[in-house]
Amino acid sequence: MITGDGLNETIVLIPTLNEAPGIGPTIKEIVKEVEDAEIIVVDSSSKDGTTQIAAELGAKVITQLGRGKGRAVAQGLRYMKNGAVWLVMVDGDNSYPAAYIPRMINILRERSDVGMVCGMPYLSYVEYYTLWKRIKWVYLYPIVFFNRVLVTLHRILNGVDMKAPLTGQRVIRYECIKDFQPKSKGFDLEVEINCQIRKKGYRILEIPIEVRLRLGKAKFYRFKHWLVIFRRIVIGCLS
Repeated sequence: MITGDGLNETIVLIPTLNEAPGIGPTIKEIVKEVEDAEIIVVDSSSKDGTTQIAAELGAKVITQLGRGKGRAVAQGLRYMKNGAVWLVMVDGDNSYPAAYIPRMINILRERSDVGMVCGMPYLSYVEYYTLWKRIKWVYLYPIVFFNRVLVTLHRILNGVDMKAPLTGQRVIRYECIKDFQPKSKGFDLEVEINCQIRKKGYRILEIPIEVRLRLGKAKFYRFKHWLVIFRRIVIGCLS
């Protein structure tokens, strides 16, 4: 657990849509690992009790206008304090352990050239797959294949060299995005944030984190989402 100066200047932003199974464990873990952080949940009209769970656990709940992760984050940024130092962005499905957040914040404290630290997910249980199943997962599974394509395009077209550019857990130096007004409406937000940090002249660091299976239904990984992300990469190249 991090203690000491700066903790009350840490904002945790969690966009949600029907994340009742995961939002409780997510918030409880954050409270345990990042003392005195302000937790903001921007909810897109969940029907499963997500907002009630979040509010009961002490989070500030904001009702999102419109749909999409990009819109949720844009709205959440408008509620941030002027004195904020660190912005933690994390998914509300309990897949990303909050135990890594203190280390990510400490890296930003120690490295003034770094504007964002991201979690680079890996699945430890893949190591126990059979050889053929591992080959299918790494090389043939559509999600992994499209991700590899986007990683390559993001590096070539945007100059952003990240192994996991779409990660759902990141800590950002607030001065890098205090005037940031994202144009992304959906899951292309992460690509836009990456480009924003690069344009500000800061480095992006990744640390390996062991993720868990999400709680609840996934909202991502439809083909149309990949097309939207590809479009944002192209826009970032032209801007």
